[in-house]
Amino acid sequence: MIRLLSTALVTVGLALPLVTLDASDAHACGGFFCDAGTQSPIFQAGERIVFAPHDGLVTMHIEIQYQGDPTTFAWLLPIPELPTDAAGNPLPLDRAVEVSSTLIFDQLQSATNPQFTVDYQGEVGTSECEEVFANAAGGGADAATSADTADSGSPPVAVLEEAEVGPYDAQLIDAESSDALYAWLNDNGYYQDPSAQSVLSYYVGRGYKFIGVKLQNGKGNGDLKPLSLTMSEQAPCVPLRLTGIAATGNMPMLVFVIGEGRAVPKNYIAATVNPQAISFPFASNYFDVLNEAIDTASGRAWVTEFAGPAKDFGGRLIPREQQANVQGAVASAETLAGVLEAIPSPASSSDHLQDILRDEIPMPEGLMGYPFGDCWYGGGFDGPGFFDAPGCEDNASHVTTEAEFYGFLSYWLSVADDLDIAIDGDLDVIKARVDDEILRPLLAVEALLAPGKTLTRFYTTMDPDEMTKDPLFAFNDELPDISNDHRVQMWQYNTNDCLPYKVVEYPDGSRYTFQCDSSRCRRTTDPVPGAPALDFAEVLDEDGPPVRFGIGQADEVDAILNMAEPGSPSLPSGFEAEPDDAATSPTWPNPPPGWFASTSDNRGDWLSASKHPSVEVTPFPSGPEVSGGAGCSGGNGAALVVVFGLFGMGLLVLSRRRDRVAS
Repeated sequence: MIRLLSTALVTVGLALPLVTLDASDAHACGGFFCDAGTQSPIFQAGERIVFAPHDGLVTMHIEIQYQGDPTTFAWLLPIPELPTDAAGNPLPLDRAVEVSSTLIFDQLQSATNPQFTVDYQGEVGTSECEEVFANAAGGGADAATSADTADSGSPPVAVLEEAEVGPYDAQLIDAESSDALYAWLNDNGYYQDPSAQSVLSYYVGRGYKFIGVKLQNGKGNGDLKPLSLTMSEQAPCVPLRLTGIAATGNMPMLVFVIGEGRAVPKNYIAATVNPQAISFPFASNYFDVLNEAIDTASGRAWVTEFAGPAKDFGGRLIPREQQANVQGAVASAETLAGVLEAIPSPASSSDHLQDILRDEIPMPEGLMGYPFGDCWYGGGFDGPGFFDAPGCEDNASHVTTEAEFYGFLSYWLSVADDLDIAIDGDLDVIKARVDDEILRPLLAVEALLAPGKTLTRFYTTMDPDEMTKDPLFAFNDELPDISNDHRVQMWQYNTNDCLPYKVVEYPDGSRYTFQCDSSRCRRTTDPVPGAPALDFAEVLDEDGPPVRFGIGQADEVDAILNMAEPGSPSLPSGFEAEPDDAATSPTWPNPPPGWFASTSDNRGDWLSASKHPSVEVTPFPSGPEVSGGAGCSGGNGAALVVVFGLFGMGLLVLSRRRDRVAS
């Protein structure tokens, strides 16, 4: 069982904790606090997290999304017990908290992003339509208010250990009173909203310690790096309670879990998005539909976007053939050029490596010229005509930029003697940072992407007032995989009067008929009119089939799940599920009301198997039966595919509702 105390420090980011937690009270939480200068909430763009168990421990990799004054950055994580290694020995703080790599989140996310495809099957119609179309060719949870068990005398807060972790200062903090801790945090740069005090009381009263993380003096937001947190198997991950203090509305969270079987949200509703509510293939309304589906399911639900063999993703972080030797190759390199050559892709081109090089290697003063003497490598083109970039200068007079130097450092090293420039850096420090901050976290995740393991991807959005319970994730190896490849089949048909329409079959087998606005139906589709965003909602446990319930029961189920515990059924034995009637699978064929008014005499012929032998209600035509046609046939089937990226573009989509694609 994994307890995700989802934090503000996490992004959908996914050094990885997939955990089985047996202690029912093992909670951990993490959260940003408010800006100490303005006392305004710190903007939290989203969270990405990866969980995975190993060697009796659990590691969580967290990506930090933060906007604000870097001097006010602070993060606090409650832990139920001091971290230990696999042998039970105390784990040094600089090993319990380490710098991780954004590549982990980026690679897992890109590999599992939802894909939306239209498989166009061709046109089926009457030969009389050929001339008509030719003439028309011009158209076109728990209460967090538990009282302290300590005396009211507010004894001092103790810092048990401190460590430098990459750009951060980390502290292991102990306190016997939430009042004392609250005051100490304020005095030491961990300013909190006053509402945080009751949350702190919840954890202090249960004997929790705290890990605090702040940016070091002189560091800016550009220095923020993902973190990995390693804890005992009983320890939790990141709590939503503190996250809610600084979270934004509809804050997105993307969580990856690696474990024995498919992961399930133990104490949250499992929501499934209705494919008929999505526009294919562009899915421009995907986030809007996700948000609405989650809100329909009480506002506290997770959508499983992918579940499949973890081994399929091995080698994406470090190529398999280099995993055994890459650390040795970097450690044994005798030159900086040798170090760079030993780092495999994609790490060799990562922003993280560039940051290390910027930190450790001063750029020579007065450096002139483009990488390889070519303006193209500086972002322009030095060729004639159309490709001539106005900003291109003569190579000899161009002042080399930092991006051109650090982005092509191998080139500058190769010509350093010819240019009589010195490129110096502490080789041992560079190799140590590459190993600690890049190779070790990547290899740790690679080791978990093993045969027999399952990778599950979850997504949700939550408002601050919904972050009242810490998510628990369990495993159920009886549940099927979930594909991220969403495909619809599309056919064009024509009435006797050559009015075109298209039939779309969705991944769940439901079908809908759309009117077309030209003689050739566009190979895209709007959402089905009136289709609800939520297809269905379920409760998933460690074993047994899903329990599907009616939407009218969502709030009741959400309240029941507040009491869910590992190893026990989440729903009481007397619970009676009342599934909704199927409302998202309209009967086919279903032409839009009214548009057949002018051809009512032909409607019977249109539905007649003798008139259109390939149009059958049962079974629905597929494959070769519809590949041909008479005069209206349009050619071979084709697929339009859009791969959807969550962050970057995705966050922009969250901020506004986009227009639907025309049918």
